[in-house]
Amino acid sequence: MPGNRTGIDPHFEQHRELPVLTLPGLRATVLIGSLRAGGPEGAVATSPAAAYTPIVGADLRVDPGADARLALRPDFEHALLVLEGALTVSDIAAAPGPLLYLGSDRHDLRLTSDTGAHAILIGGAPFGEDLVMWWNFVARSHEEIRTARNDWENHDLERFPDIAGHTPDQRIPAPPLPNLRLQPRKRRIAPGG
Repeated sequence: MPGNRTGIDPHFEQHRELPVLTLPGLRATVLIGSLRAGGPEGAVATSPAAAYTPIVGADLRVDPGADARLALRPDFEHALLVLEGALTVSDIAAAPGPLLYLGSDRHDLRLTSDTGAHAILIGGAPFGEDLVMWWNFVARSHEEIRTARNDWENHDLERFPDIAGHTPDQRIPAPPLPNLRLQPRKRRIAPGG
């Protein structure tokens, strides 16, 4: 989250109906942000979910034999996670398991599948700063991660309030921090990205 939006009050939204972008061979449920069909005049679907940074997330269902094209914002970084099936993403074979980082400067994304596939597309404006990610925490430094972990373990209700419907004993404990200094993750860009 951008620095000017960190520390906002925690909140929860539930949207039972999300917009769906339907193309021949592809059904994209837009979880957050907006998604457009390929081409400058393509249909646009926008999620009602609140976003605090420019972002997109979509659940993609690709039919067997599909050859579909989604428009992408070239100023966004994108990645795709295949959950089921086999998918070719702009000439890159993708299978369930690793996140396929696509980088930025892409205007569209061609999705093809012989067998059908289920995938998640995520994207957003690149962060202008390094981030450290560990367990369920994202921060700007090792120290911030340590503070977040301590606040979680000490049940700091102001920072991490209880979740409705769960009792405090259902709270998952954070694992111990590793015996090293956490560093920002480095990006690996897929070929063509």
